[in-house]
Amino acid sequence: MAAAYCGRQLALWGAEVVTLEPAGGSPLRQLGPHASVGGRTESISLLWQYVAASKRALDLETAAPDPDSMIELLEATDLLIVDREDTALVSRDLSLRTLHERLPHLVIVSVTPFGLEGPFAQLEASELTVQAMSGYAHFNGDPDRAPLKAPGHMLAYTSGVAACVGGLAALVGQMKTGHGRIVDVSEADSLSTMLPLLRCEYTGVHPQRLGGPNTGVRAFPCRDGFVTFVPPEPEQMAEYSAVLGVAADEWPDTEGLEPVERRFHLVPFLIERTAKKEVDEIFYGLLDRGIVCGKVATPDDLLRDTHLNERGLFRPVQDERLGPIRMPGAAMHMSRTPAVAFGPAPQQTERLHGHDLGWAPRAQPPAGVAPTDGPLAGVKVLDATQAWVGPFAAMLLADLGADMIKIESHLRPDVWRRSSVNPVAVTNVRADLVNSSPNYNSTNRNKRSLCLNLKTDAAKEIFRKLVAESDVVMENFTPRVMDRFGLGYGELSRINPRVVMASMSGYGKTGPLAEYKANGTSIEAMAGWDHLHRYEGAPPMVMGFYQADAITGYQMAAGTLVALLHQRRNGHGQAVEGSMYEAAAGYIGDILLEAQLGEVETPVGNRDADMAPNGIYPALGEDRWLAISVPNDGSWQAVVAVVGDERLAQPRFSTLAGRRAGEAEIDAILGEWSRGLEAYDTMTTLQAAAVPAGVVRTTEEIFACDHLDARQWFRTIDHADMGTHRYNGSPFRVIGFDRPPDLPPPMLGEHGHDLLRERLGYAKVEIEVLFETGVTGRVVARDAETPEQARSSRAAMLSENQEKP
Repeated sequence: MAAAYCGRQLALWGAEVVTLEPAGGSPLRQLGPHASVGGRTESISLLWQYVAASKRALDLETAAPDPDSMIELLEATDLLIVDREDTALVSRDLSLRTLHERLPHLVIVSVTPFGLEGPFAQLEASELTVQAMSGYAHFNGDPDRAPLKAPGHMLAYTSGVAACVGGLAALVGQMKTGHGRIVDVSEADSLSTMLPLLRCEYTGVHPQRLGGPNTGVRAFPCRDGFVTFVPPEPEQMAEYSAVLGVAADEWPDTEGLEPVERRFHLVPFLIERTAKKEVDEIFYGLLDRGIVCGKVATPDDLLRDTHLNERGLFRPVQDERLGPIRMPGAAMHMSRTPAVAFGPAPQQTERLHGHDLGWAPRAQPPAGVAPTDGPLAGVKVLDATQAWVGPFAAMLLADLGADMIKIESHLRPDVWRRSSVNPVAVTNVRADLVNSSPNYNSTNRNKRSLCLNLKTDAAKEIFRKLVAESDVVMENFTPRVMDRFGLGYGELSRINPRVVMASMSGYGKTGPLAEYKANGTSIEAMAGWDHLHRYEGAPPMVMGFYQADAITGYQMAAGTLVALLHQRRNGHGQAVEGSMYEAAAGYIGDILLEAQLGEVETPVGNRDADMAPNGIYPALGEDRWLAISVPNDGSWQAVVAVVGDERLAQPRFSTLAGRRAGEAEIDAILGEWSRGLEAYDTMTTLQAAAVPAGVVRTTEEIFACDHLDARQWFRTIDHADMGTHRYNGSPFRVIGFDRPPDLPPPMLGEHGHDLLRERLGYAKVEIEVLFETGVTGRVVARDAETPEQARSSRAAMLSENQEKP
């Protein structure tokens, strides 16, 4: 599914994407959710309709029956996407490295559960076991119940977008050098990349599962649904009182409580109050007062949503069997090259020889040594983003070699420069806050910092000079902020017609919600994730750590690279504008198709429509869990043999339908069996029987992971204020990229002098005036401390401020 979704992303923007299917067709054609047509005589996979939209499908044995014909087909191909099922290459005595040697122009993107190399590379895997082994599952669910997987197939799709980022970057590099690359994408790495691991690394404190983020945001019941918000800070009590109808003396006494304790102490009281109100009364009441709030939407709500429909997310598709349907489209809108019209998924494979596609052979790269720098080397980017979604997207490009300048104000820095896990505006700019935040430092490596107070004309002029020599400008302010600075796309394109300006905000620049604030948790509610993220029979549950920010950040990076590739091909810049809301809705696109056709079968909890059992079971020890998936009847027989319980050997469990009907009974038996067994030993036993199984790993286990060490995933970085620590790695490895040492996350304004002098040619006296007049600035350390003292005091500060459950 991840590889298929990578191809879908490319098809959205006009690439001619051809799926090579084995005899009998792609296995994805059989997977749910399903719709029935023809009086329920034919069941159609809506997953296939979604991931294969606008693609063509060729019968592999006809299109490329032998090695020579496979090479002939790939000679005319720009990009090859492969997943773990690479038997088509092996049976033809081909490998990825062989293809790279014989076809040096070809970009190859490999998408596998754990990557091409490392101890886990050959493990049997499912979406559930990947979430478990990556550390993702540990963050989600109730503390006294099994961890909870993400809804539907959204994290497989997330890995597909990460793969698309790597592939697009390699295509941009190919435009410069003529050489292709092999991009090794691990689905588990794609998920681990998003985890808040640096906070654990800085403090030594590892998170517990809390039923939602430790900021206290929860799904609060209303008369007609649920809303999500963070319990009020003391300075917000008046606004919450006005919306909820609470008198000042009715609030529970929270004097003396730590911030996290205080928030959780307020939750029961808030539940009593929200239950008396309607959703929109609270939703718009808080938003109108500048407080982020989400409302928990169902898939049907999304299809009817005025904002999404005004923004044009849903694109009409005429399918021969399903009739007219609306398909979620691209997450980003492009001013010059809008997304192409959708076509339906191919019903059957075409029996053509590869040369019958009419594709001309691609030009081979010039003779010489293949490049060892990053595929985005030479690409100049201005990063004017803040918080998570934008900086994360920009860091992905920086990790791939882009020259990245971080622009922020020294008077009002990036809000994530605060050490708190619930960022607030920085009003007292202190080095121990702005340079030591694990939030900020986790998303801003490989960038250089230049502070500009864009309220001044001189700072705007500096920004314009930088734009004149830049390829990309990225920003994620609320709408019209850049226009108010006089630095909107119209002005930037006048300065540099080739510039790409990528903008992403919570709801986008247009539509009825455009002016409202959003964050990861509010978008998760709005996009239907929370509605689907729950235990069976239980209410909606907020996800564990604001993950929608990073998940939609992958989409921002992909959209930026699509526009950059167009710029490289045609010399034209454009505005790329998107919203977290649209991006998040697309990650449950198959479920939205299911809702349109009125046959909802998507299971909640850890179950899966196509695998039974599919669950997370207790293991020996406190909060120890094991994920097990059974993808077919053969795997089930292997489970029966390993467990050795006669109750599982009943004939009624021999088919998927029978196991789904008896899943509660099967889960109870498996849980009884696994409870007294060590998690890793049991995983090893099941893996030896070719059953997908994986331990739900904690953050401590991620840091001690031999597989990640073998893949050199962690990036060891020495930061002047914080010392040497391990930082999250990336979803992709570009084979042959001789990665230089990472630049540490910049101290505020750290590179201002150098950038003004070297990049723009300012003289020393001119730079001094810019600092003296507040046009630019720098905050690197407290004057009274040596670097060693600064590191010690910052570590102490972080430990004191670590928000404990």
